[in-house]
Amino acid sequence: MGAPNEESTWGDADPAGRPSTFTRPQAAAASELAAGTPSRAPHSTLGAWTTTIVLLAAALRAVATVASGPVLYAEAGHSTDGVRVGAALVYSGTFADGVGVLLLGFALLLCWWQAGAVSPARSRVHLVWLGVLAVFSVLGSLAVAAGEVAYYWGDRDRWAHVINMAGLSLAYAILGGVVLAGSVACWRMVASRSGRPARTRRPTGW
Repeated sequence: MGAPNEESTWGDADPAGRPSTFTRPQAAAASELAAGTPSRAPHSTLGAWTTTIVLLAAALRAVATVASGPVLYAEAGHSTDGVRVGAALVYSGTFADGVGVLLLGFALLLCWWQAGAVSPARSRVHLVWLGVLAVFSVLGSLAVAAGEVAYYWGDRDRWAHVINMAGLSLAYAILGGVVLAGSVACWRMVASRSGRPARTRRPTGW
């Protein structure tokens, strides 16, 4: 018998002409696939930390401005009750301005982008956090609109202030509702992906 061909590959026939029963090892195929596919772990970790920082910044803005409302009401003792209440509402809902809505919209985009890159549990935590902030944003915008009405109601040009400032606050409230709806839709997407059965890959060599 001749020497076996050292350059033969898995699955080739041996020198005697008989077909080989060897198949490509699955571990080798999996290792080659893993080596050729870059890991998404660094990107997912960076995105998750960015989402947390954005949500934390939005939460700190909300806490700081809501706390300033009662302080302003207590310090404005010389004003009428309507002015004091209006000023307190406006200061308390300042976090729901354009910057606040932009922060929540950016957080929603990050949550949507991270939906398939991080664990479903982490996505749910971010989405619950975002949903709560979106609800407070809508309430804050409505509080600002009501505060503008109460603050300027005794002025002659009250309608100019009400239409300008209160109308802008109502627009922010609508945008906050859009963010809330987007967070609910993203929650459903995460739930559908986490509940979907994993697809099995057909082993090479079958």
